[in-house]
Amino acid sequence: MVPPETEIGSLLDDCARATREFYPSISVACLQVHHMIPFLPLECRLSLAYGPRSQSGIVVKEGQDSRWSACAYVLEGHTGYCPCAAFSRDGGRLVTGCRDHIVRLWDVQTGALLQVMNGHSDSITSVAYSLNGTLVASGAADRTVRVWNAATGVQVGEYTGHSEEIQCVAFSADGLYIASGDKEGKVHVWSTDASHRSVRVFEIPQSALSLAFISPVQLVVTLVGGCILVFDLESISCIKQCGNLGRLEAFCMAPNNKLRASVSQTGELITYFGFTDMDKAYCSCAPCLGWIFNHVLFA
Repeated sequence: MVPPETEIGSLLDDCARATREFYPSISVACLQVHHMIPFLPLECRLSLAYGPRSQSGIVVKEGQDSRWSACAYVLEGHTGYCPCAAFSRDGGRLVTGCRDHIVRLWDVQTGALLQVMNGHSDSITSVAYSLNGTLVASGAADRTVRVWNAATGVQVGEYTGHSEEIQCVAFSADGLYIASGDKEGKVHVWSTDASHRSVRVFEIPQSALSLAFISPVQLVVTLVGGCILVFDLESISCIKQCGNLGRLEAFCMAPNNKLRASVSQTGELITYFGFTDMDKAYCSCAPCLGWIFNHVLFA
């Protein structure tokens, strides 16, 4: 017998999922919410509890799912391939960049499009969310990094110091600095305050796949070849080098800087704990079902 608290929990989970799944209909006709019951997965707790009592008059003849799909949303709006995405720190927002030159901001709970940010003249290659959730940065093949107000979608800054297309961008924890890496193998660290802008530039052996601040003066640089470097930003010197993960398609660090994930060229998704032993202490390794992903991120 299922404990009452477990059954209530399952019902609440189903209610939340049904609200997200049928939000477009509920938002315009909330009093007709009972009509969604026949379309619920047959084995979900909500369907089992209320399906037999439904009086909607709707009968689904075929094609009804047994369980909720693992895919919570399909976000539609971009008109091309999307090579980059980033969650806000609270997981409530998702920003995406596309080859259609547009940055879009989405509500994770509802799948609703919140902002459309136009300004780049070439494909978006990288996006980042500031930790306080107020700013979004986007790097593109047009060699610029643009900074946007996340609440309004208005561009509030632009950096044009790169001579090659941008590969990756990252905010410092306080949001006062942005690091950006380009295809030429140069990393620029610059202040978001354009009126008092300071810029530090250093070269790396290969183009950067990922950037992440682990302190106000330390930046982790992951190279496309799988080597991970830690730079001291005051002396502009490499102070640590960690292993070699092999050539990578994607790499990212969790906001707490304790969890990392990589995608290899063979399609393996590997998650690591720790930093100094990350080249040998992974906790999971799974093939990506034949697909080669070029982006991975933590919520």
